[in-house]
Amino acid sequence: MRIALVRSPTPRIIDPTLYPPTGLAYIAGAVDVLRPGVRVDVLDFAAGTMDDVTDAVAGKYDVVGMTVVSPYWDEESACATAIRELGILVVAGGPHPTVCPSETLESGCFDVIFTGAGELSFCGFIDDFRRGFHRKLYHAVESDLDALPLPRLVTGHGDRGNIILSSRGCVNRCAFCSGGICFPRVQLHSAERVLEEVDRLVENGAASFRFLDDMFAISLGRLAEICAGLAKRGVPWSCHTRVDRALPEVVNMMARSGCYEIGLGVESFDQRVLDVCNKNTTVEENVAAIETVHAHGIDCHVYLMIGTPGESATTADVNISWLRKLAGKFDRLQFSSFMPFPGCPVWRTPESFGVRITDRDFRHFNQHQYMRGETGITRVPLWSPVRIDGLSLEEQLGNLRKMREYVTVLAEFRRLRIPPDEQSGSRQRGVL
Repeated sequence: MRIALVRSPTPRIIDPTLYPPTGLAYIAGAVDVLRPGVRVDVLDFAAGTMDDVTDAVAGKYDVVGMTVVSPYWDEESACATAIRELGILVVAGGPHPTVCPSETLESGCFDVIFTGAGELSFCGFIDDFRRGFHRKLYHAVESDLDALPLPRLVTGHGDRGNIILSSRGCVNRCAFCSGGICFPRVQLHSAERVLEEVDRLVENGAASFRFLDDMFAISLGRLAEICAGLAKRGVPWSCHTRVDRALPEVVNMMARSGCYEIGLGVESFDQRVLDVCNKNTTVEENVAAIETVHAHGIDCHVYLMIGTPGESATTADVNISWLRKLAGKFDRLQFSSFMPFPGCPVWRTPESFGVRITDRDFRHFNQHQYMRGETGITRVPLWSPVRIDGLSLEEQLGNLRKMREYVTVLAEFRRLRIPPDEQSGSRQRGVL
């Protein structure tokens, strides 16, 4: 049996090679160990063309697997259709099939879909395929994370490709995130397993690596064990965490073990926005986290979001005021436009968050500020698929305009590291 796990072309992304196909690497790693007689190739065509894909798979594979996310549905469904026309079975997992399984199957673009984490269910599909009969829908199979094989190493992305997922799930249920559906409960790798993965990266030449967990400091006891091991290894690393976990004793522990950057999901300095979006954090915690990270000599990467439920006409002004007060204490700033991706609480019940969704065609959703087009890199037009109660459209888009202008000024005059598009994917995240 021959399988290709394909990342389809994503021509709108500024640098599609920035991150590796992490989810596909987890599937490949599981098959390598659990179904060793099956050939699995990971083919990354993020920077390629549709012809590149069809030329690579035609006549060579029995099955092609893909990861599908809502904002790139057009590209990924077109890629799947082109592959199916070659007589190859096409299967899909990822955020979109997980939150929209019926719609994904009914599109006719995919023969089989997987919901949730796919390592074990994909192996079950392989068994069914070999027996000559398979289902159309496979759900995630529960497992102890440490019992799962290590992901396959994916090369060609430099140190940015050295990624570790030490946990799955999040303790919070933010209004803009579909993680609660994708991973309904929190699961943690043991410290021993995490350090095993670190050692493998180092043995293969990694000079640094990143924890891509939504919330790395989810368990302080486990964190202490991991940091103790990392301190002995002396390899620089970075992570993301919630602001309410960036406490002085936690950040100090990270700093002493080689952490060079922490990403903080601040989202807003407007307390009403934090409350309506179910962040369960405060403006004071946002400020304290930024100051704490800076005080320990760690680069601070601040994530903000604009156009969210709970905003007022002054939200952008509030954000900018706090950013000015904190000038010099954060090293990277990235803000995104809120998009109600399928699966997030706002998508399901917008009225409970004080918004209306006026355009549910998720193919229009683009949370980034720049994109690649036929004429090169262009700015995404001021637009939102939601209307916030109590705000005119002019006021709502005015917040976005103000944030764009302020970030541009920071980039030009402070030389702040503000990538035009971090390519971190949508908030529809967390599924393999």
